[in-house]
Amino acid sequence: MSKKILAKVKKLNLKTIRFNLHYFPLKTAIKLPVFISANSKILSLKGKISIQAPIKTGMIELGYEHLGNFDKYNSRFIWDVRGEVIFERNASIGHGCRIRVLETGQIYFGENFVTTAETSFVSRKKISIGRNCLFSWEILLMDTDFHNITNEAGTVTNPDKEIIIGNNVWIGCRATVLKGAAIPDRCIVAAGSIVNRKLTGEQLLISGNPAAGIKPAGTWHL
Repeated sequence: MSKKILAKVKKLNLKTIRFNLHYFPLKTAIKLPVFISANSKILSLKGKISIQAPIKTGMIELGYEHLGNFDKYNSRFIWDVRGEVIFERNASIGHGCRIRVLETGQIYFGENFVTTAETSFVSRKKISIGRNCLFSWEILLMDTDFHNITNEAGTVTNPDKEIIIGNNVWIGCRATVLKGAAIPDRCIVAAGSIVNRKLTGEQLLISGNPAAGIKPAGTWHL
């Protein structure tokens, strides 16, 4: 048995089987396109998943990517989806990450998406991530404030706003991406930055609070 096949066999568990049978037609589910860690916590299976590519076994991995500076045994991946999650193709979302999608929310993961550990995705509107993106650890993406603020006329002044992340974007550890943020193609977001608005241009190093494009970023590679 090849090492690649053996690695996939080792990831097979009852949560993976249940997850696939719940979300996909039987013909798709038996191919097990999604592997979810046995250590993960599933809070809700009320939403839906779609994969926009030919189905292959283990093309999406949830809760497996490990990082040495976290305790992989006690750092649990959490799935809490009542809205919609779309995968363009393959994706790897590591241990301790959290995906929370409310009934009105949607998250789109572009092809070759990778995040290492402890990153949180929270959507009540829409988060769209392009192709070949790499996220580091302890990143927060949130397209809502959860609590509405109204003015004297009763108008909500802090509505939910879509987050758009382009292709080939690298986001450093502990960065925060908030509602209304737009990060262009081929950009690098520095560690600890807070992005809360639409940025323009391409291939920029984005840094600060609030973040801005400060200089050309150069080319980075997965």
